Amino acid sequence: MNKNIYTDGKRYGKEEIHPAIVEFMKQKGGEVSHKDVSDFIFNRFGIRFGEIHHVMWKLRQNDSRVTKGRPGYSRVVE
Repeated sequence: MNKNIYTDGKRYGKEEIHPAIVEFMKQKGGEVSHKDVSDFIFNRFGIRFGEIHHVMWKLRQNDSRVTKGRPGYSRVVE
């Protein structure tokens, strides 16, 4: 398998990615489009997920503060 040039070979788990997404959502005012989250993950971690809605679904499952928003959006509530 080829080394990912964007991550420099580092592996990231949900323990690092999920809290970063929640913090990003708080900074953006609570409700964020999944495309913005995808761009954030790429800029911060160098990872581009093919299906970002799977990532957001898993985040909503693991963190009760994150809820479903409009289609294509998720929001964080305190």
